[in-house]
Amino acid sequence: MYSIIFSMSTSKTFSVVDILSRIKKDFSYNAVSGFKQSPVYDECLKILSNSAYLTAIVLANDLGISPVKPLIRLFRLRNPSAQSFSDSEKQCIGLLMKFLFTEILEYDENLQKSRQVVNEMNVKTGTVYPSNVGVLFNFVN
Repeated sequence: MYSIIFSMSTSKTFSVVDILSRIKKDFSYNAVSGFKQSPVYDECLKILSNSAYLTAIVLANDLGISPVKPLIRLFRLRNPSAQSFSDSEKQCIGLLMKFLFTEILEYDENLQKSRQVVNEMNVKTGTVYPSNVGVLFNFVN
Protein backbone atom coordinates (compact mmCIF):
# COMPACT_ATOMS: atom_id res chain seq x y z
CA MET A 1 0.00 0.00 0.00
CA TYR A 2 1.26 3.49 -0.87
CA SER A 3 0.28 6.67 0.89
CA ILE A 4 0.61 10.35 0.35
CA ILE A 5 0.77 12.00 3.74
CA PHE A 6 0.03 15.68 4.25
CA SER A 7 -1.67 15.51 7.63
CA MET A 8 -3.42 12.90 9.66
CA SER A 9 -6.55 15.04 9.92
CA THR A 10 -8.47 13.26 7.18
CA SER A 11 -7.86 9.90 5.56
CA LYS A 12 -9.33 8.65 2.30
CA THR A 13 -8.71 5.14 1.02
CA PHE A 14 -9.39 4.31 -2.60
CA SER A 15 -9.36 0.90 -4.20
CA VAL A 16 -7.58 0.97 -7.54
CA VAL A 17 -10.26 -1.43 -8.82
CA ASP A 18 -12.97 1.02 -7.76
CA ILE A 19 -11.15 3.95 -9.39
CA LEU A 20 -10.87 2.07 -12.68
CA SER A 21 -14.49 0.99 -12.46
CA ARG A 22 -15.59 4.61 -11.94
CA ILE A 23 -13.50 5.78 -14.89
CA LYS A 24 -14.87 3.07 -17.17
CA LYS A 25 -18.45 3.77 -16.10
CA ASP A 26 -18.60 7.53 -15.55
CA PHE A 27 -15.81 9.13 -17.63
CA SER A 28 -18.19 10.32 -20.32
CA TYR A 29 -17.41 13.83 -21.55
CA ASN A 30 -18.55 14.30 -25.17
CA ALA A 31 -14.97 14.43 -26.47
CA VAL A 32 -13.92 11.06 -25.03
CA SER A 33 -16.21 8.56 -26.77
CA GLY A 34 -13.67 7.60 -29.44
CA PHE A 35 -10.76 7.90 -27.01
CA LYS A 36 -12.26 5.19 -24.80
CA GLN A 37 -11.79 2.73 -27.68
CA SER A 38 -8.13 3.61 -28.21
CA PRO A 39 -4.85 1.94 -27.22
CA VAL A 40 -3.79 5.22 -25.54
CA TYR A 41 -6.81 5.05 -23.22
CA ASP A 42 -6.09 1.38 -22.47
CA GLU A 43 -2.50 2.24 -21.60
CA CYS A 44 -3.59 5.14 -19.37
CA LEU A 45 -5.86 2.74 -17.47
CA LYS A 46 -2.99 0.27 -17.07
CA ILE A 47 -0.86 3.05 -15.58
CA LEU A 48 -3.65 4.13 -13.23
CA SER A 49 -4.18 0.51 -12.17
CA ASN A 50 -0.75 0.53 -10.52
CA SER A 51 -1.06 1.99 -7.01
CA ALA A 52 2.59 3.14 -7.00
CA TYR A 53 2.11 4.99 -10.31
CA LEU A 54 -1.15 6.49 -9.09
CA THR A 55 0.55 7.67 -5.91
CA ALA A 56 3.33 9.29 -7.96
CA ILE A 57 0.80 11.08 -10.17
CA VAL A 58 -1.11 12.47 -7.17
CA LEU A 59 2.07 13.41 -5.30
CA ALA A 60 3.41 15.23 -8.36
CA ASN A 61 0.20 17.25 -8.58
CA ASP A 62 0.33 18.13 -4.90
CA LEU A 63 3.94 19.30 -5.35
CA GLY A 64 2.84 21.64 -8.15
CA ILE A 65 3.65 19.42 -11.15
CA SER A 66 0.84 18.76 -13.60
CA PRO A 67 -0.32 15.13 -13.20
CA VAL A 68 -0.20 14.86 -16.98
CA LYS A 69 3.61 15.03 -16.83
CA PRO A 70 4.21 11.85 -14.78
CA LEU A 71 1.41 10.12 -16.69
CA ILE A 72 3.18 10.88 -19.98
CA ARG A 73 6.57 9.83 -18.59
CA LEU A 74 5.12 6.53 -17.41
CA PHE A 75 3.42 6.12 -20.79
CA ARG A 76 6.78 6.63 -22.56
CA LEU A 77 8.53 4.27 -20.15
CA ARG A 78 6.02 1.57 -21.02
CA ASN A 79 5.93 2.53 -24.76
CA PRO A 80 9.44 3.67 -25.76
CA SER A 81 8.53 4.02 -29.44
CA ALA A 82 5.66 6.46 -28.73
CA GLN A 83 6.44 9.90 -30.20
CA SER A 84 3.44 12.18 -29.71
CA PHE A 85 -0.25 12.34 -29.01
CA SER A 86 -2.87 13.64 -31.41
CA ASP A 87 -4.79 16.80 -30.50
CA SER A 88 -7.77 14.66 -29.53
CA GLU A 89 -5.65 12.34 -27.36
CA LYS A 90 -4.07 15.34 -25.60
CA GLN A 91 -7.49 16.78 -24.81
CA CYS A 92 -8.81 13.44 -23.58
CA ILE A 93 -5.77 12.75 -21.37
CA GLY A 94 -6.34 16.16 -19.77
CA LEU A 95 -10.01 15.34 -19.27
CA LEU A 96 -9.04 11.98 -17.74
CA MET A 97 -6.84 13.75 -15.18
CA LYS A 98 -9.61 16.28 -14.50
CA PHE A 99 -12.05 13.44 -13.90
CA LEU A 100 -9.61 11.60 -11.61
CA PHE A 101 -8.84 14.65 -9.49
CA THR A 102 -12.22 16.38 -9.32
CA GLU A 103 -14.73 13.53 -9.58
CA ILE A 104 -12.94 10.65 -7.87
CA LEU A 105 -10.36 12.18 -5.51
CA GLU A 106 -12.72 15.11 -4.83
CA TYR A 107 -10.25 17.95 -5.30
CA ASP A 108 -12.22 21.19 -5.25
CA GLU A 109 -12.87 22.07 -8.89
CA ASN A 110 -13.83 25.63 -7.89
CA LEU A 111 -10.42 26.51 -6.43
CA GLN A 112 -7.97 28.35 -8.67
CA LYS A 113 -6.11 25.88 -10.86
CA SER A 114 -2.76 26.62 -12.44
CA ARG A 115 -1.11 25.62 -15.70
CA GLN A 116 2.35 24.16 -15.92
CA VAL A 117 4.64 23.58 -18.86
CA VAL A 118 4.82 19.89 -19.81
CA ASN A 119 6.44 19.87 -23.31
CA GLU A 120 6.35 16.12 -23.79
CA MET A 121 4.78 14.07 -26.60
CA ASN A 122 3.19 17.14 -28.17
CA VAL A 123 1.57 18.19 -24.87
CA LYS A 124 2.53 21.77 -24.15
CA THR A 125 0.85 22.46 -20.77
CA GLY A 126 -1.16 20.69 -18.12
CA THR A 127 -3.39 21.67 -15.22
CA VAL A 128 -2.30 21.45 -11.60
CA TYR A 129 -5.24 20.88 -9.27
CA PRO A 130 -5.24 22.70 -5.93
CA SER A 131 -3.97 20.35 -3.24
CA ASN A 132 -6.27 18.69 -0.75
CA VAL A 133 -4.04 19.75 2.12
CA GLY A 134 -4.79 17.75 5.23
CA VAL A 135 -5.84 14.63 3.34
CA LEU A 136 -4.07 11.28 3.54
CA PHE A 137 -4.63 9.26 0.36
CA ASN A 138 -4.24 5.49 0.42
CA PHE A 139 -4.42 3.60 -2.86
CA VAL A 140 -4.84 -0.15 -2.45
CA ASN A 141 -4.89 -2.83 -5.10
